[in-house]
Amino acid sequence: GDAIITMESLPPMAETPVGPESICTEETSDYTVEEIDGAISYVWTISPEEAGTIEGETTEATVTWHTDYEGIAEIAARGENDCGAGPSGPSLEVMVYSEPSPEISGNELVCQFENGIYTVAYSEYSDYTWTVDGGSIVDGEGTNEITVYWTAEQGSTTYVDVTETKAEGCETISETFEVTIDDCVGIDENFVGDVVVYPNPAKNLLNINIKNSNYETADIQITNILGKVVYHNIVTINSNMHSEKINLEEYSGGLYFFTLVSKGKILMTQKIIIDK
Repeated sequence: GDAIITMESLPPMAETPVGPESICTEETSDYTVEEIDGAISYVWTISPEEAGTIEGETTEATVTWHTDYEGIAEIAARGENDCGAGPSGPSLEVMVYSEPSPEISGNELVCQFENGIYTVAYSEYSDYTWTVDGGSIVDGEGTNEITVYWTAEQGSTTYVDVTETKAEGCETISETFEVTIDDCVGIDENFVGDVVVYPNPAKNLLNINIKNSNYETADIQITNILGKVVYHNIVTINSNMHSEKINLEEYSGGLYFFTLVSKGKILMTQKIIIDK
């Protein structure tokens, strides 16, 4: 006799799943996909596997995220029937962030008019916003490591903290890192060098001559009356004369402070007038 044969085909390609595309500290997230013609059930995949696990046999699935993963994960779905599984559709890219946990390390004891370095662990997905009391950031603003020029009074306690942000709503403020401004010796009595700063008042150019120093290096700093470092240069000093010429054309007129520091000691400090 005659036999009636019904031909079935694999389910067609699925659509791109829909759900959260940015994850931070969430334990689970739900995703859906458009219903596929001819599909009896659905197969969900997540890549890479270390990002998390995905469960679901319908148009809905739930991802349980692994807390130690950070990076891009791809989620895809495909339909399945008695003939087998159809092709996977386009993947949904999900940016997975681990919870920020900034912990500051750095110089806890510094001298007035001395630099300190402060750092937190680096993440390529993070932005860093620092707050400093009693000093000014002279290098590294917006990164995971900053240099602070301290101007607070000797014997005082100041602080540094940072907010690490990975995405909107995904940020953490560090614990406050306290810094003590030590009662450092002002002028080093063993500094037998001869330092000349001229002219003073200065207009467009400031000359600094240093000779016969017992120190191998020195940090030349010029700060304004707000304590902001406007010039900073570490120089090598030997038995010969070291000359430094500082262009003042871009500086506003007013009172400034020249400071020479080496090995945590203030070798000398002097007021400078820029006449504009």
